[in-house]
Amino acid sequence: YTFGKGDDIQIIMDFMDNPRGISAVEKKGNSIKFSNKIDVGTLNVNLEILGDSIKGDASIALFDLKMHGIRSGGSDMPNADPLPKFDKIQPLTPQEMTNILGGEACMWTEMVDSITLESRIWPKASAIAEKLWSPAALTKDSEDMYRRLIIMNGELELIGLRHRLNQDIILKKMVKREYFQPLNFLVDYLHEGAFMNRLSLYQPTLYTSTPLDGIVDAASAESYPGYEFNKNVENWLNTKDRELKTLIETMLKAWIKNHESMGSLFETNEKAQVIENHSKNLSSLASLALKKINGEILTESERSGLNDLLVNSKKEFGGTVLSVVPGLENILTSAE
Repeated sequence: YTFGKGDDIQIIMDFMDNPRGISAVEKKGNSIKFSNKIDVGTLNVNLEILGDSIKGDASIALFDLKMHGIRSGGSDMPNADPLPKFDKIQPLTPQEMTNILGGEACMWTEMVDSITLESRIWPKASAIAEKLWSPAALTKDSEDMYRRLIIMNGELELIGLRHRLNQDIILKKMVKREYFQPLNFLVDYLHEGAFMNRLSLYQPTLYTSTPLDGIVDAASAESYPGYEFNKNVENWLNTKDRELKTLIETMLKAWIKNHESMGSLFETNEKAQVIENHSKNLSSLASLALKKINGEILTESERSGLNDLLVNSKKEFGGTVLSVVPGLENILTSAE
């Protein structure tokens, strides 16, 4: 829905019954351009106003959409359609909350199979269940939620769930024995990227018979080791705790060494090659962070190339994201 005239253009995007205002609209002449982050990726829209009509295109991941609309309303338009009405959903009252009978968590299964299904459900379903049934006062602290999820991640395995075994199964089939440990170590710090972006990995398209045996299938939905590293960095920057510094230094050195040990793997294994950039970026950022954490001054070349390195490190490769970039960035951009 597009409102206004001249340069005062306001847009409301209603996608999957989830309307939201678009705050940043770029208008040049008769052209309108904006982006909108939605649950399944980023929708990029380019439109052109042609009198009382509008046309253009939009894209999200591998999908391209043609858009066309005719003016339907306005204060100066006789017999115009009424403006669309968007109802604000009000929070439930305490009385209404007592009427809740159950809850549901939906699992999109386009890109899971019998090996990876449980890793996409658990332990996240624990957080949903807790939000539904635990007192609200206990479910407002996201950091404490992560603390408990990480504990639950191990306890679920004790009762027979296999949500953590898929990584080992997929990687052991992918590489020779000598490369399993270093690859497994790297994948621990990766997690799945945006759902729609992952669809673009499959050429010509994704079928039910397409094998799900890539790095992105081995990676978890969210990297808890990556979350813990980022929190350790945050806490160290606030406290300068020596034990935390030692822990961070140990991890930085491990990432540098790990990349060195996988050089020949990336030369020969196509499935592993898709995350070679992650390994390179992680090693490069770790080297710079190690210098910074020990009070060394970065060279002019290192400083000038840092922004490009960070931008590249935040990109998806092989459908995966490097989870520890926020922590490394915090180290490298912190005050001397």
